[in-house]
Amino acid sequence: MVILRSDIGVRRDGTLAEFVTVPEESLAPLPDGWSFEEGAAAPLVHLTAWRALVHQGEIHPGQTVLVTG
Repeated sequence: MVILRSDIGVRRDGTLAEFVTVPEESLAPLPDGWSFEEGAAAPLVHLTAWRALVHQGEIHPGQTVLVTG
């Protein structure tokens, strides 16, 4: 399983925990052919970008964002 949405590390501790509990709706099956490392890294990259845009950049639906690099 891959954790897609979680407040772990944002509103509650647990990012360094060996085991955590999360709501079922925050989980998705690990895609076929993905390693555990890929499954762990993909949400991290996504959530980092999302948090930067939505929380730090205050981007809202309908706004345009230019991504370079």
